[in-house]
Amino acid sequence: MSENVGSPSTAASKLVERLMDTICRRQTELDRVARALHSGVGQTLTVVGLHLDMLRQDCEGQSAELLEKLTAIHSLLDQAGKGVRDLARDVRSGSPVHLGLRNALGVLIDKTRRRMDEAGAKTSIELRWNASAGRPQELAAAYYQIAGYALENAERHAGAGEILVAVDDEGPGIVMRLTDNGRGFDVGSATAEPIGVGLIWMHHTASRNGLRCVIESSPDAGTAVTVTQARAGGKDAA
Repeated sequence: MSENVGSPSTAASKLVERLMDTICRRQTELDRVARALHSGVGQTLTVVGLHLDMLRQDCEGQSAELLEKLTAIHSLLDQAGKGVRDLARDVRSGSPVHLGLRNALGVLIDKTRRRMDEAGAKTSIELRWNASAGRPQELAAAYYQIAGYALENAERHAGAGEILVAVDDEGPGIVMRLTDNGRGFDVGSATAEPIGVGLIWMHHTASRNGLRCVIESSPDAGTAVTVTQARAGGKDAA
């Protein structure tokens, strides 16, 4: 068993930490742009559309040419609004956490299942959710990212027939446990193997967000990744 795998003193761990800083800054900026598009520009266009509707109603029975022009403007406004919504969705498409942690994990599992089906792997992947709604945004993103690394490792290395992602309430926080019945590995020496990169990513994602990540595995005995909340705070968003 290994807890918070990947010592920050290793060269690989330091490189991963620098990469994570860059990725987190980029994702934060993308999220800010998406919020601005949806809450700022999108809502402004909606208000303009409502005023335009009122103006059209006031002009009914008057100039047919004016009504035609107002209708054309309203159509263009609808197209602009749709374009803004689509753009906001595309900007955030890399991380569906804004849908809520439960839905985001469902999307992640569906994508993993499709890839494994296309590769001919006969693997059952199940999401078992027994937690209440409402999770801090930053913690939801961390749980989602760790689940992504764990599923990717299972997909590439485990050769498992069954994968379970279980999320349960645990006091003020939640516990997420990902288990598979695959071939397993020696956790102690895993950082020297290709699978170790994913373990280091999980470690840094957990430590950056005040989470505790425990990885248990041994050859021919499957793998379990358990993530628990070590601190609370933030705005509910999952």
